[in-house]
Amino acid sequence: MGKVGSIATCVVVACTACTSFAETAECGEPNLVAMSGEASAPVERPPAIELWRPDGQTEVLTDDPAASGAAISPDGRAVAVALGEGEWSEAAGWESSRVALLSVGSNDVALLSREVPGAEVSFLEWSASGAEIAFLRSGPDGREIVAVDVETGEERRVLPLGEGQGDFTWSPDGTEMMVPTRVRSDGGTWVELRRYFLGSGYHIVVAVVDGIRNPAWSPDGRRVAMDALLPGTTELGLYVLDDETEDLVPVDRRRGETGSLTWSGPFLLYTYSAAEDGDPVLMSWDSRTERRAPIDRPGLDRFLTSPISAPRCDAAAL
Repeated sequence: MGKVGSIATCVVVACTACTSFAETAECGEPNLVAMSGEASAPVERPPAIELWRPDGQTEVLTDDPAASGAAISPDGRAVAVALGEGEWSEAAGWESSRVALLSVGSNDVALLSREVPGAEVSFLEWSASGAEIAFLRSGPDGREIVAVDVETGEERRVLPLGEGQGDFTWSPDGTEMMVPTRVRSDGGTWVELRRYFLGSGYHIVVAVVDGIRNPAWSPDGRRVAMDALLPGTTELGLYVLDDETEDLVPVDRRRGETGSLTWSGPFLLYTYSAAEDGDPVLMSWDSRTERRAPIDRPGLDRFLTSPISAPRCDAAAL
C-alpha cells in the first residue's frame, strides 16, 4: 500500500454555491463513491472502491479488500475505506478490518486506525471539517464509536454503544450524534432515534419509529434523513426529520426498497427499487422545495446494494 501525502490532486470539486442540478453539476450531480460487488465475495474477487461519474463512467480507486462501504471527504479529495485484513471466510467474512485513507487522484492507500485483532470497523463518517473520521468498532471488548485524526492517526473514544445500537450520524458541528436504538421490553420492541450530546453523554429521544436505520445528517445541520418502516407495514420508506420543527417529513413512501442515501449540499441522493417494476433508480430530493426527481445515471445496477457517498458541498447559500 502507498502512503497518502498532501492529497493535493482533486478529482471531485466541492462547490462554493449550490443552486440546482442544471446550474451546478458538482453539487447536484456530483461524482459518487461506491463499492462494486459484495463484501462477502470470494477473496479472489474482492469488491473494488470506485468513483462513479454523472455520465456513468467509473474509475477503480482501489481493489484492496474492502470490508464495507467507503465515505468520501467533504471536499472530495480523499476517501475513507474499511479494509479487510487476515483470512476471509464465507461464514464470518474478514478476520478484522481497519480504517484506511485513499487519496483521490494518486489512488494511494494508507492504513489509518490502529490494529485491533478480531475487531471490525463500519459506518465510516467524516467530520464536517474533514479533520477526523468517525466509525463503529465492533470487537471482543464490545462496540464503540471512535474518531481518528486524519493527519496523525490519533484515536479518541466518542461514544460507547449498548445493546440494540449500531449505525449513527454525526452533526456538522461535531458536538452531537444521532443513534437509532432498538428497545425491548415486556410491552414489545421499538426503535428510538436518540440524540447524544457528546460533551456530557446525555441523550434525548427525538423520534420513535419502527425500523429506523441509515441516519444521515444534512450539511446545514437542520435535517436528518433515515429509513423507517411505513406505518402499519413491514416496508421501508424514506423520511427526513426537521430539527427546527421536529416534523418527520416523508420523502419517498412508494412501495419498494430504499438502498443507500447521502447528502450533497441541499440535495439528498438515494437509490431506490420500486416494488411495481423492480427497476433501480438514483433519486434526488431537494430539501428547499421538497421535490424529488430521478437522476439519469448509467451503471446503477453495479452499485445498487452498496452505500454511496457524495462530497458534502457545504455552501453558504443553502
